[in-house]
Amino acid sequence: MVEKYGYECFKDLLKQVNEQYERMPDAFKGHITTGESGEIVCLRPASESSAMIRAFFDRQKI
Repeated sequence: MVEKYGYECFKDLLKQVNEQYERMPDAFKGHITTGESGEIVCLRPASESSAMIRAFFDRQKI
């Protein structure tokens, strides 16, 4: 949408989302993305995602 419409508010939102993403622990990254039509695309099997996230919380003792 940023490229298609070029609205400044979309650019600001994308910048904010990217900054927040960079601050997230790696255990929460790279699990899903969206396709060209906005559909959700899984990048890992659910079991692998679950194991990564569980390991993160185990290390945090949460």
